[in-house]
Amino acid sequence: MERHPLRHDTCGIIVLYRPDVSLLLKNIAGISRQVDRLYLVDNTEDARPYAPALQSMEGVSYLALQRNTGIAHALNEGCRAARAAGFRWAVTLDQDSVVPEEYIDACARFLDAGDRRKTGIVGISWTARDYAETRPAEQVFRVITSGSLTSLAAWEAVGGFREELFIDCVDTEFCLNLLRNDYEVWQLPYLRLEHRLGNDTSEIRIAGRHLCYATHHHATRCYYIARNNLLVGRQYRDLFPRHAKLLRKEVRNLAVRILLFEKGKRTKLAAVWQGIRDYRRRIAGPINDKTPLLS
Repeated sequence: MERHPLRHDTCGIIVLYRPDVSLLLKNIAGISRQVDRLYLVDNTEDARPYAPALQSMEGVSYLALQRNTGIAHALNEGCRAARAAGFRWAVTLDQDSVVPEEYIDACARFLDAGDRRKTGIVGISWTARDYAETRPAEQVFRVITSGSLTSLAAWEAVGGFREELFIDCVDTEFCLNLLRNDYEVWQLPYLRLEHRLGNDTSEIRIAGRHLCYATHHHATRCYYIARNNLLVGRQYRDLFPRHAKLLRKEVRNLAVRILLFEKGKRTKLAAVWQGIRDYRRRIAGPINDKTPLLS
Protein backbone atom coordinates (compact mmCIF):
# COMPACT_ATOMS: atom_id res chain seq x y z
CA MET A 1 0.00 0.00 0.00
CA GLU A 2 1.31 3.45 -0.95
CA ARG A 3 2.44 5.59 1.93
CA HIS A 4 0.55 8.82 2.59
CA PRO A 5 2.59 11.93 1.65
CA LEU A 6 2.45 13.05 5.28
CA ARG A 7 4.89 10.26 6.16
CA HIS A 8 7.46 11.74 3.76
CA ASP A 9 6.91 15.25 5.12
CA THR A 10 7.17 14.25 8.78
CA CYS A 11 10.05 13.50 11.12
CA GLY A 12 10.11 12.47 14.75
CA ILE A 13 11.87 14.37 17.53
CA ILE A 14 12.57 12.70 20.88
CA VAL A 15 14.21 14.66 23.70
CA LEU A 16 16.41 12.52 25.94
CA TYR A 17 17.68 12.98 29.47
CA ARG A 18 19.27 10.01 31.23
CA PRO A 19 16.84 7.68 29.45
CA ASP A 20 15.63 4.23 30.40
CA VAL A 21 17.14 2.64 27.29
CA SER A 22 14.72 -0.30 27.11
CA LEU A 23 11.72 2.04 27.18
CA LEU A 24 13.40 4.41 24.74
CA LEU A 25 13.92 1.60 22.24
CA LYS A 26 10.20 0.80 22.45
CA ASN A 27 9.47 4.46 21.77
CA ILE A 28 11.86 4.52 18.80
CA ALA A 29 10.34 1.36 17.33
CA GLY A 30 6.85 2.84 17.59
CA ILE A 31 7.57 6.06 15.73
CA SER A 32 10.46 5.23 13.39
CA ARG A 33 8.25 3.03 11.21
CA GLN A 34 5.87 5.96 10.66
CA VAL A 35 8.24 8.81 9.73
CA ASP A 36 11.10 9.39 7.32
CA ARG A 37 13.69 10.41 9.93
CA LEU A 38 14.03 10.47 13.68
CA TYR A 39 16.01 13.11 15.58
CA LEU A 40 17.20 12.19 19.06
CA VAL A 41 18.18 15.33 20.95
CA ASP A 42 20.08 14.36 24.09
CA ASN A 43 20.33 16.61 27.15
CA THR A 44 22.30 13.98 29.09
CA GLU A 45 25.67 15.11 30.44
CA ASP A 46 27.41 11.77 29.78
CA ALA A 47 25.72 9.55 27.22
CA ARG A 48 28.70 7.30 26.50
CA PRO A 49 27.05 4.09 27.78
CA TYR A 50 24.33 4.14 25.12
CA ALA A 51 25.17 6.84 22.53
CA PRO A 52 27.05 4.53 20.08
CA ALA A 53 24.02 2.24 19.76
CA LEU A 54 21.74 5.18 18.97
CA GLN A 55 24.21 6.71 16.52
CA SER A 56 24.35 3.49 14.51
CA MET A 57 20.59 3.24 14.01
CA GLU A 58 19.34 3.59 10.44
CA GLY A 59 17.17 6.64 9.84
CA VAL A 60 18.24 8.24 13.13
CA SER A 61 20.11 11.51 13.66
CA TYR A 62 21.60 11.72 17.16
CA LEU A 63 22.25 15.24 18.49
CA ALA A 64 24.26 15.29 21.74
CA LEU A 65 23.97 18.59 23.64
CA GLN A 66 26.22 17.26 26.46
CA ARG A 67 24.38 19.15 29.20
CA ASN A 68 20.81 19.68 30.34
CA THR A 69 19.68 22.63 28.25
CA GLY A 70 15.99 22.14 29.06
CA ILE A 71 13.13 20.67 27.10
CA ALA A 72 12.37 23.86 25.16
CA HIS A 73 15.92 24.34 23.84
CA ALA A 74 16.21 20.67 22.90
CA LEU A 75 12.90 20.80 21.01
CA ASN A 76 14.05 23.91 19.17
CA GLU A 77 17.30 22.20 18.20
CA GLY A 78 15.37 19.26 16.77
CA CYS A 79 12.92 21.53 14.94
CA ARG A 80 15.75 23.56 13.43
CA ALA A 81 17.44 20.41 12.13
CA ALA A 82 14.14 19.12 10.74
CA ARG A 83 13.28 22.42 9.08
CA ALA A 84 16.73 22.59 7.47
CA ALA A 85 16.23 19.06 6.11
CA GLY A 86 12.98 20.10 4.44
CA PHE A 87 10.44 18.47 6.74
CA ARG A 88 7.07 20.21 7.14
CA TRP A 89 5.83 18.40 10.24
CA ALA A 90 7.43 16.96 13.37
CA VAL A 91 6.11 14.44 15.88
CA THR A 92 7.55 15.50 19.24
CA LEU A 93 7.92 12.88 21.96
CA ASP A 94 9.20 12.42 25.47
CA GLN A 95 11.64 9.55 25.85
CA ASP A 96 9.03 7.50 27.76
CA SER A 97 6.08 8.02 25.39
CA VAL A 98 4.91 5.58 22.72
CA VAL A 99 2.50 6.55 19.94
CA PRO A 100 -0.06 4.07 18.55
CA GLU A 101 0.75 2.24 15.32
CA GLU A 102 -1.91 4.14 13.35
CA TYR A 103 -0.79 7.56 14.57
CA ILE A 104 0.47 9.14 11.34
CA ASP A 105 -2.31 7.64 9.23
CA ALA A 106 -4.92 9.02 11.63
CA CYS A 107 -3.28 12.45 11.55
CA ALA A 108 -3.23 12.30 7.75
CA ARG A 109 -6.96 11.55 7.62
CA PHE A 110 -7.62 14.46 9.96
CA LEU A 111 -5.55 16.89 7.88
CA ASP A 112 -7.16 15.68 4.65
CA ALA A 113 -10.68 16.14 6.02
CA GLY A 114 -10.81 19.92 5.73
CA ASP A 115 -8.94 23.19 5.31
CA ARG A 116 -6.09 22.74 7.76
CA ARG A 117 -3.79 25.51 6.58
CA LYS A 118 -3.97 27.18 10.00
CA THR A 119 -3.34 24.01 11.98
CA GLY A 120 -0.41 24.66 14.27
CA ILE A 121 -0.38 21.48 16.33
CA VAL A 122 -2.38 18.26 16.63
CA GLY A 123 -2.29 16.42 19.95
CA ILE A 124 -3.74 13.12 21.13
CA SER A 125 -5.17 11.80 24.39
CA TRP A 126 -2.69 11.21 27.18
CA THR A 127 -4.88 10.14 30.09
CA ALA A 128 -7.79 7.74 30.34
CA ARG A 129 -10.10 10.69 30.97
CA ASP A 130 -9.13 12.32 27.67
CA TYR A 131 -9.57 9.18 25.62
CA ALA A 132 -12.87 8.58 23.78
CA GLU A 133 -13.06 6.27 20.78
CA THR A 134 -16.12 7.95 19.23
CA ARG A 135 -15.52 11.62 20.03
CA PRO A 136 -14.45 13.66 16.99
CA ALA A 137 -11.44 15.92 16.71
CA GLU A 138 -11.86 19.10 18.70
CA GLN A 139 -10.18 22.47 19.03
CA VAL A 140 -8.63 23.01 22.44
CA PHE A 141 -6.42 25.63 24.05
CA ARG A 142 -3.49 23.31 24.74
CA VAL A 143 -2.11 19.83 24.16
CA ILE A 144 1.00 18.28 25.66
CA THR A 145 4.06 18.37 23.42
CA SER A 146 4.65 14.63 23.71
CA GLY A 147 2.66 12.80 21.06
CA SER A 148 1.82 15.97 19.12
CA LEU A 149 2.23 16.66 15.42
CA THR A 150 3.64 20.17 15.04
CA SER A 151 3.68 22.31 11.91
CA LEU A 152 7.26 23.45 11.49
CA ALA A 153 6.09 26.51 9.54
CA ALA A 154 3.94 27.48 12.54
CA TRP A 155 6.80 26.71 14.95
CA GLU A 156 9.02 29.07 12.98
CA ALA A 157 6.33 31.76 12.67
CA VAL A 158 5.76 32.02 16.44
CA GLY A 159 9.43 31.94 17.38
CA GLY A 160 9.64 28.34 18.60
CA PHE A 161 9.44 27.06 22.15
CA ARG A 162 10.16 29.48 24.98
CA GLU A 163 13.56 28.46 26.28
CA GLU A 164 13.62 30.54 29.49
CA LEU A 165 10.85 28.30 30.87
CA PHE A 166 13.41 25.46 30.73
CA ILE A 167 10.88 22.71 31.60
CA ASP A 168 7.17 22.53 32.47
CA CYS A 169 4.45 24.64 30.86
CA VAL A 170 6.56 24.84 27.69
CA ASP A 171 3.77 23.09 25.79
CA THR A 172 1.04 25.33 27.23
CA GLU A 173 2.92 28.51 26.31
CA PHE A 174 3.59 27.21 22.80
CA CYS A 175 -0.09 26.45 22.24
CA LEU A 176 -1.22 29.84 23.57
CA ASN A 177 1.37 31.49 21.33
CA LEU A 178 -0.06 29.60 18.36
CA LEU A 179 -3.57 30.75 19.23
CA ARG A 180 -2.35 34.33 19.63
CA ASN A 181 -1.01 34.10 16.08
CA ASP A 182 -4.26 32.69 14.66
CA TYR A 183 -3.14 29.09 14.44
CA GLU A 184 -5.39 26.24 15.53
CA VAL A 185 -4.70 23.72 18.30
CA TRP A 186 -6.46 20.37 17.83
CA GLN A 187 -6.82 17.21 19.86
CA LEU A 188 -7.67 13.77 18.48
CA PRO A 189 -9.38 12.09 21.47
CA TYR A 190 -9.70 8.79 19.60
CA LEU A 191 -5.92 8.24 19.71
CA ARG A 192 -4.19 7.54 23.00
CA LEU A 193 -0.55 8.06 23.92
CA GLU A 194 1.25 5.62 26.16
CA HIS A 195 2.74 8.18 28.50
CA ARG A 196 4.04 8.52 32.05
CA LEU A 197 2.70 11.50 34.00
CA GLY A 198 5.31 11.31 36.73
CA ASN A 199 7.26 9.06 39.03
CA ASP A 200 4.90 6.28 40.06
CA THR A 201 1.79 8.26 39.14
CA SER A 202 -1.34 7.23 41.01
CA GLU A 203 -4.96 8.06 40.28
CA ILE A 204 -6.94 9.30 43.28
CA ARG A 205 -10.57 8.18 43.27
CA ILE A 206 -13.34 8.86 45.78
CA ALA A 207 -16.52 6.77 45.74
CA GLY A 208 -15.33 5.32 42.44
CA ARG A 209 -15.02 8.72 40.74
CA HIS A 210 -11.82 10.29 39.45
CA LEU A 211 -10.57 13.12 41.67
CA CYS A 212 -7.02 13.80 40.49
CA TYR A 213 -3.63 12.32 39.67
CA ALA A 214 -0.85 12.36 42.25
CA THR A 215 2.25 12.56 40.07
CA HIS A 216 4.89 12.33 42.83
CA HIS A 217 7.23 14.67 40.97
CA HIS A 218 10.59 15.61 42.45
CA ALA A 219 10.58 18.91 44.36
CA THR A 220 12.50 20.59 41.53
CA ARG A 221 9.69 19.82 39.11
CA CYS A 222 7.20 21.23 41.62
CA TYR A 223 9.18 24.47 41.55
CA TYR A 224 9.03 24.71 37.75
CA ILE A 225 5.35 23.76 37.58
CA ALA A 226 4.39 26.48 40.05
CA ARG A 227 6.63 29.21 38.65
CA ASN A 228 6.00 28.60 34.99
CA ASN A 229 2.23 28.22 35.19
CA LEU A 230 2.09 31.60 36.90
CA LEU A 231 4.54 33.22 34.46
CA VAL A 232 2.63 31.99 31.42
CA GLY A 233 -0.70 32.89 33.00
CA ARG A 234 0.50 36.45 33.55
CA GLN A 235 1.81 36.74 29.99
CA TYR A 236 -1.50 35.70 28.42
CA ARG A 237 -4.04 36.94 30.97
CA ASP A 238 -5.22 39.84 28.77
CA LEU A 239 -5.67 37.69 25.66
CA PHE A 240 -6.89 34.52 27.35
CA PRO A 241 -8.19 35.41 30.83
CA ARG A 242 -10.06 32.13 31.32
CA HIS A 243 -6.98 30.06 30.51
CA ALA A 244 -4.77 32.24 32.71
CA LYS A 245 -7.16 31.67 35.59
CA LEU A 246 -6.95 27.92 34.99
CA LEU A 247 -3.14 28.05 35.13
CA ARG A 248 -3.28 29.83 38.48
CA LYS A 249 -5.76 27.24 39.72
CA GLU A 250 -3.39 24.44 38.71
CA VAL A 251 -0.76 25.84 41.07
CA ARG A 252 -3.25 25.79 43.95
CA ASN A 253 -4.27 22.25 43.01
CA LEU A 254 -0.61 21.16 42.97
CA ALA A 255 -0.15 22.41 46.53
CA VAL A 256 -3.33 20.65 47.66
CA ARG A 257 -2.33 17.35 46.03
CA ILE A 258 1.08 17.48 47.70
CA LEU A 259 -0.47 18.25 51.07
CA LEU A 260 -3.06 15.47 50.87
CA PHE A 261 -1.55 12.67 48.83
CA GLU A 262 2.23 12.87 48.40
CA LYS A 263 5.34 12.14 50.43
CA GLY A 264 8.03 14.72 51.09
CA LYS A 265 5.38 17.35 51.68
CA ARG A 266 7.59 19.91 53.38
CA THR A 267 10.29 19.87 50.68
CA LYS A 268 7.80 19.97 47.81
CA LEU A 269 5.66 22.71 49.33
CA ALA A 270 8.81 24.75 49.94
CA ALA A 271 9.69 24.31 46.25
CA VAL A 272 6.21 25.48 45.22
CA TRP A 273 6.57 28.54 47.44
CA GLN A 274 10.01 29.29 45.95
CA GLY A 275 8.46 29.05 42.48
CA ILE A 276 5.77 31.55 43.49
CA ARG A 277 8.38 33.94 44.88
CA ASP A 278 10.48 33.74 41.71
CA TYR A 279 7.35 34.35 39.63
CA ARG A 280 6.69 37.50 41.61
CA ARG A 281 10.28 38.61 40.97
CA ARG A 282 9.84 37.84 37.24
CA ILE A 283 12.62 35.26 37.28
CA ALA A 284 12.86 32.46 34.73
CA GLY A 285 15.60 30.18 33.41
CA PRO A 286 17.04 26.98 34.92
CA ILE A 287 16.97 26.78 38.69
CA ASN A 288 20.78 26.89 38.95
CA ASP A 289 21.09 29.86 36.58
CA LYS A 290 17.87 31.84 36.94
CA THR A 291 17.55 34.87 34.68
CA PRO A 292 15.10 37.81 34.57
CA LEU A 293 12.05 37.16 32.38
CA LEU A 294 12.31 39.16 29.20
CA SER A 295 8.65 39.32 28.17
